[in-house]
Amino acid sequence: MISFQPIPAPQCLNDLAAVTPMPGFDAPGAHDCLKRVLRPALLSNQGHQCAYCESPIVDNGDSCHLAHIASQTNDSKRRFDVTNLMAACQCGYTCGHGHGKLSVPDELNPYSAQKLHQRFHCAGDGKLSACNLSPDAEAFAFGLVNLNAPGLKTHRRGIILGLMTQTNSLGTNARKRLRNLSTSDRGFRSLHYQELGKFGFPEP
Repeated sequence: MISFQPIPAPQCLNDLAAVTPMPGFDAPGAHDCLKRVLRPALLSNQGHQCAYCESPIVDNGDSCHLAHIASQTNDSKRRFDVTNLMAACQCGYTCGHGHGKLSVPDELNPYSAQKLHQRFHCAGDGKLSACNLSPDAEAFAFGLVNLNAPGLKTHRRGIILGLMTQTNSLGTNARKRLRNLSTSDRGFRSLHYQELGKFGFPEP
């Protein structure tokens, strides 16, 4: 998981929040705002990666959905609050779908938790471990959101091996040349920070 700044709320989202009674996500008129305006903006803000597992995702209904940080069950007044919404992958047993109607712990809220990527460490086999997280936050990340699902571990291991090959090939000018290795729009941004940081790559 990684921290990011909230985006300005699109006017259409504010308009939906002002309706009384507040409409649902599937209400007439909500679809265009949520799917055609908000979703692309959130994805761009997140570097086109899932807010939970950091898998790369594209802007379509098959691979991406909007997830609430504070669930609608617990706080329906924040249904259209831009600081309560983020883009997540569509996997049915991890990430936004994995925690169901439970809210995201404050420690893992990407809008308020600072340097969230530093709260996790990835081993060479792709397995994540928590760094100074509370038991509740750790249980959420690995139990409900399932950030160590086998497919995710395999994907992360592949990235580590790929980066190792890239950095080894840079030779003596590695620190200078690393600036040309982009971490944007490739998914798993925190893993890039971790691995490239070993060679002096500066975090943003």
